[in-house]
Formats: sequence, C-alpha cells, structure tokens
Amino acid sequence: MAGVRLTGSAGGTGEVSFRILDRAGDPVTAYVLEQTKPLHLYVVRTDLAEFRHLHPVLSRDGTWSAPVDLTQPGDYRVLAEFVPEEGDGRPVALGVDRTLPGRWRPATVPAGTQGASGDDGTVEVAVDGTGEVGPDGRLALTVRRVGAEGAVSLGSYLGTYAHLTGFPTDGSAGYVHVHPYGEPEQTEDGTRLTFHTTFDEPGEFRFFVQVRLDGFVHTVPVTAAVR
Repeated sequence: MAGVRLTGSAGGTGEVSFRILDRAGDPVTAYVLEQTKPLHLYVVRTDLAEFRHLHPVLSRDGTWSAPVDLTQPGDYRVLAEFVPEEGDGRPVALGVDRTLPGRWRPATVPAGTQGASGDDGTVEVAVDGTGEVGPDGRLALTVRRVGAEGAVSLGSYLGTYAHLTGFPTDGSAGYVHVHPYGEPEQTEDGTRLTFHTTFDEPGEFRFFVQVRLDGFVHTVPVTAAVR
C-alpha cells in the first residue's frame, strides 16, 4: 500500500485513501471480484474498540478512496484485502498504521464470559465453544434477536450469510476473515453459523460478526478463544 491517508477527526466523517502498487511501482487497477467486491478494506483501532469494513471506489489513476466515520481518536490499522487479476489467484493482505489525532486511552478488550457474547441493541451474537488450531478447524456462533429466543432469518450480505473478521487481542499482527460453512442451522437458541478456520496458534481473538437482518447490516463484536 502506498500513499495511505486517514483524514478527518473523531466524531465526524473523513476519508481513507491509498494505492496498491505492483513490484515495478505501478498502480494495480485490475482485480478479481471476491465476495462481490474487488477489494475489502478494514479500519480498526489497535485496541479493537473501533471497526469499519469498507468498500472503497477505484479511480482511473489507481487511487482507492472511501468515506469513513470514526467516533474516537487513536492509532488505527488500515488493512486491504484483495485478489489481483495478474497473480496466482490467492488473496493478498496489506496494511499500515495511521493515527487519528486526539487524546485517547486504550480500552480493555472484553474477555471470558463477558466477551463471549455481544449485541448492538437489535442482534445478539454468542460464541458456541472455542476455536481450534489447525488447517480444518470449526468455530460456531449463534445469532438471535435481543431479548427473544428462537432462530432468525438472515439475509445475504456480500454473497454470504455472515462475515467474521477477527484480530488477536494481544496486539500481535494478523487477522482472520471467514464465512459460514454450509447453511445456517435453525435451533431453539437461535440461528447457528459454523465457520471453517485455519488458525496457526492458540490465543484469544476479537471477532466482528456482520449479518443482515430485516434488510439492515449489523456488526456485533465478540471474543473467542482458540485452543
């Protein structure tokens, strides 16, 4: 990534912009669609208290740009995930750190039973069990309406039932972005989603679960252990 800019101020709408360059230093302008988009962009505060999943627009000169509203100042990671048309077909992830000016204090990531479930006032998500280290792991989550039991009917968001984006809670580098494995399971406790994972090491991850319900996209953070 080159020329990465994160502008604006906390509590208002700013802009994030950047370019993807090839090994010759020329801008990459041809991409393979992945989950209906040529590029996925994540802007995440380093304490994992703020998360944005964006889909910027590509201009003719190879500059990507998108509006972004960040409620708090702090140090942020700007992470782009894409598949270049000229390549081996595997996803590429590039990231840099940028600071949104202002006084701030890192927040503590909820852990244990406190972090195992979360809600945005409408949708509640709960971690079912733990993640697994290995090339063929599974991680299950249950989605339901806040204050109600039973399954919900999830709509499609970017070509799938859910997006799960996670980052290590210890501040180390790395992230995971996965989608449900198979169809949602309708249970009395809620709609159960199972994700295929490939964790290399154990630890705790803060996951941002994105689902569509009643036409609206909801983002709910939860913390899960990987054993």
